Order: sequence, then structure tokens, then C-alpha cells
Amino acid sequence: MRKTPFVGILLIMSCTNNPLGLLTPVPVNSDPIRYATIQAGFCTTVPTTKPQIIKYLFIIDKSAYNFSTTPVEPPDQNQVDPNGAKRYGPIVQFIEGVQSLPPSPVVQTYYSLIDFDTIAGLPLGLIKSGFMSDVSDFMKVLNQDWQGSGTRSSPSPIPAGTGFTSYLGALTSAYNVITGDIKSYSRSFSTNVHSPAKISYQIVFISGGMPIIPDNKGGAQSESSPLGAVGLITGIPVDPNYQPYVSSVVFNTAYYFNSEQIIEVQTLLQQMSVVGNNGGYFQFGAGQGDTYQQLNPPTIQLKSKLMDVFVENENLVWWDDGKLMVDSDSDGLPDLIETQLGSNPFLKDSDGNGVSDLVEYRLTGQPCTGATCAQASRNAYSVCSGFAPVVDSSNVITYLDTDRDGLNDCEEFLLNSDLNNFSTPNNFIPDFFAFKNLLSLAPLSGSSSSSPLNLAQANPLGDGVSNYSKMKLGLPTFVQAQVSNYRTRETDLQPALGDVPGSLDGQDCYQMTVKSVAVSGASNRIKIYVVENKSVIDNQPTLQVAEKNLAGTSLNLSFDNTDFK
Repeated sequence: MRKTPFVGILLIMSCTNNPLGLLTPVPVNSDPIRYATIQAGFCTTVPTTKPQIIKYLFIIDKSAYNFSTTPVEPPDQNQVDPNGAKRYGPIVQFIEGVQSLPPSPVVQTYYSLIDFDTIAGLPLGLIKSGFMSDVSDFMKVLNQDWQGSGTRSSPSPIPAGTGFTSYLGALTSAYNVITGDIKSYSRSFSTNVHSPAKISYQIVFISGGMPIIPDNKGGAQSESSPLGAVGLITGIPVDPNYQPYVSSVVFNTAYYFNSEQIIEVQTLLQQMSVVGNNGGYFQFGAGQGDTYQQLNPPTIQLKSKLMDVFVENENLVWWDDGKLMVDSDSDGLPDLIETQLGSNPFLKDSDGNGVSDLVEYRLTGQPCTGATCAQASRNAYSVCSGFAPVVDSSNVITYLDTDRDGLNDCEEFLLNSDLNNFSTPNNFIPDFFAFKNLLSLAPLSGSSSSSPLNLAQANPLGDGVSNYSKMKLGLPTFVQAQVSNYRTRETDLQPALGDVPGSLDGQDCYQMTVKSVAVSGASNRIKIYVVENKSVIDNQPTLQVAEKNLAGTSLNLSFDNTDFK
């Protein structure tokens, strides 16, 4: 049982008895227009666990001071970590901890590391792959980097070089590794992928010394501040080139030392973690330790946010001449027009070729190839053979509707719309509903005033009512909103009060009443589209649909949460 914690009105659209008269509803069967009240109680979809790609990049300081008996330059210490236990031990402990977690089908984990002293780069085993998902393979690289041919307590060679400590060199290498990884990931997707899973990068920068580099006299000098380079790395997700593929970059730091801490190093590493998207700060010293367990992959729930609700009577349609007509088979082509053109007003696809009469009419000017819509003369649309057509015993072809928007996969291909996206222009209007209302299905690009998104909100006829509002009010989009003897709809959408039976924690529930829904005759099938989007940065619209017949002469119809699929 779930009570929706929401205060106030989400949406109210009301406009009644528009008296300005150009259009007159004309049902083909001469039955009068009546008006029904539709009530619906529904909840957003159950939250799901967000698919995650988490990539850990460990940046390990291998400067000379780790082993040298003489510090390069005060206040650096000497022999801070000669056997590598302070640098590598916590990494091994962390990875073993991650592996001990219950396996998750939605979390993919990768690992990489960069070594640095005066110069920086990936170890030999990672140069080709960058990041590794196979833990055992990464552990081989990590152990080789740590102990060489020796052991962890007595590595050979020791995990330290002879160079200085260039933070900027390490950060430049990290930036290149991450951006290169994102570019490689982006190439694995075709341009029509709606929303690929985004990568979250966790960087752990491990050092125990000041950023010191050689000068041009054979000595040493302090390096410039690394904070700007850290900000550049953590700013990768807002770069338009990378934003579709990466959700976050968090920069963590770890400080290791002997018995005494160097305040300058500790302070700098703490500042780097703060600049690094408020990353974690860890430290490892004599007699004390820390772990990276707070970097374990979190479980992220995707909660759906209600974006819009559309209601239509599938058996009434505004036709091109501005008349409201009966459409018995719900294909969008009125009975009167079907009769005139020779198609069957009681079959959505008169010739059984898998393409509805309306779609074929809009594409060719006729609902069928032959005058009588016989199967023998139909267009088989062989270009759709790759969409797994199903042919029944009556030789009727059907196709799957992958995105459940009312247009099957073949129709989407013929109309150049997206079969994996119920709203090809990304304006949250289901494609078939938009198609019947003569709105463009062209994919949204740029912010042009002629884009599909703006066309939905446009008022091309100058009557003061946008295309979108006309669809909500039950009016035609392609003629002026001036209808005599016709009531426009009143929609009241409110958060549900009290517990909603069958709802779960994380769902938001609503109660909607739509008055003055035009109906006519004995057959009136009401369809409701509930459009949602995940309440995260990722754009992941989802669609729930419910359909019911208005019984006989009744003018009231109710939907509950179980009706929506």
C-alpha cells in the first residue's frame, strides 16, 4: 500500500462549450454526439534498479622517496613505503571486498591503474585494454606491478622508481585514459540507441609526497597546483562530447606516511578530494589504516516521474475535412472514408499485409493497392521482411509493436520513426496518437522552431490554442479550434489521497477525471496513455497503456491501477 506524498494540483485543463462555430461533429452513422466521464486511478511504474557501469582507476605514486634513504627535497620523507604494502594492500583488500558482495546482474565493474613518478602511464598489461572487467586478470597486473617476481613482503624489483613526483603528469594521464575509454564506449552504440547505460568513474589518487619535478639545473622544484587538473577531470560529464555516456567522475585521494604526517601533503590531498566532486580522503600511516570500502558500488533505484496523460476514444476521429467521424476498427481512417475507398471499416488492416489502412493511406493515398483490398493484389512490403512477420492461416500478416506506441515495427520503418522509442521526436506524445493528429514523427534535432517538439507546442493556425492543447481538449490539430455544439474536455489530475491498493513503495499514485469525452454509437473504446520518465539525469521515458470499452449507452467508465500495462 502506497500513499503518494504530493501536495497541490499537478495538472488541470478546463475549457467547456466552446461556442465559436466553424466545425460540426458529424458521426457517419448519424448517432448524436454524447459525452462521457472517464475516471482513472493509476500509479507510476515500480522503481527499478539502475544498470550501472562503475570503473575504478587507481593512480599509484612510484616516486623515489618510497624507497630512497634520502628525501628528494624537504619536507618529503624517505622510505615511506619500500615494499608497497601501504599503497597496494588497501587496493587488494577493497577488490576482494567487492568480489565478496552478492553478484548483481545490473552492475558491471571494471578496474585500471596508472603508475607515476616523473612520468606517468598504464602498466604494460593495461596499455591495450585500459580497463579490465575480469578481476583475476586485473589482479595479475596489480600483483606484477606490486611484487614483480618476488613476494608482497619482499617484492623484486621494489615498487618504486628513481624519479620525482609529478602530480600533473599523473592527472594528464588519467584524463587521457578516461576520455579514451568513453570514446571507445561511445563507438559501441549506433546513433539510434535511446539511452545507453552511463559510466561512473571512481578515481583513487595515492601519494605520500609533495608534487616535485626536476628543474632545468639538475635539481628539483615544486610543481604547479594540481587543483585545476582535478577539476578538468571531474568536469568530463558536462562536456557535450562525453555527457551521453558518463554520469559522474569522483576523485578520491589517499595519503600514506611514516610515523609523522607532512601537513602540506595531507592538506593538498584533502583539497584535491574536495575539488574532485567531494570525493573521499583516506590515509594510511604507521599503526593505522583505512579502507576504500565506502567506494563499494551503491544500489541506485530508478523512480518514474509522471510526465503526461493522454486520453482518446479510438472509435471517433477528426478527419481532414474537420468532421468528427466514427472509426469502427480504430485504425484512424473513418468508416465513411473507408467505404468510399473500398477498404473494410471493420478491419484495421483490410488487405492483411501488416500495414494498417491509415498508414497505407497516408503513404500512398489509398488504404490498399487494389480497389477491393483483396489479398491477391496487396503490397507485401517485402522491405519489412527483416522484422519477423507472422503469417496466420488466413494469410494475414502481423508485426510486433516493440515500443507499444500503436505503430508496429514495419509501420515505424515505413514512416521513418523509431521502433524502439514510443515518442520518436522525444516530445512524450506516443507516435500513433501523434500520427493520427497529423504531427510530425521526425526525430528531434536542435532547437529549431520547426522541430517536432516545438510543433507540438506551436499554434500554426493562430487560433490561440496549441496543437498539444487541442489534443488534450479533444479537438483537431489541423483546423481552427472553433467548433459549434461541441464540448471540449475538462481534465483534473490529482495525487491520490490515502493508500492505493496494490501499490508499492517508491510509486506515485494519481486520480484523474476527464469530463466531456465525445462518444457516439454503441462502440467506444477508450485508451489512456500514461507517459513517465525516470527521475535521474538519464532520459528514459516509459509508457503505460490501458484500454476499455464503454458499455452500451453508459456515459461513465472507470480504470484502476491493474488495468495499466
